[in-house]
Amino acid sequence: MRSLARHALAAGENRLELLLVELQEERLRAFQGIGLSLAVAVLGLLAGISLTVAVVVVFWDHSRLWPILGLTVLYGGLALALARTLRRRLQTWQTLPETFNQIRRDLEAWTARLQ
Repeated sequence: MRSLARHALAAGENRLELLLVELQEERLRAFQGIGLSLAVAVLGLLAGISLTVAVVVVFWDHSRLWPILGLTVLYGGLALALARTLRRRLQTWQTLPETFNQIRRDLEAWTARLQ
């Protein structure tokens, strides 16, 4: 019985350490997601401003249009690329996957020992 209790304590400590590591990883992913969201918003805003300026310039002088349209395409393309990256990360997001897998394995091992 003591051996079983020591094993349970060691497994609990190990799982707690794993949980803390995964919580730290989740925090990092959350900050990355927030950063990507902000970058998408800023670049989208810049693309909108550039497009607005381009429409105004179109009627003013033809030679000033191409640089502004180039910036619009650049900022818009960057915003789309970051939005795709963000969507892909959100679709594959798993909360504490290793902790849950390890707990499942522990439960399987405990049920096998008790039978």
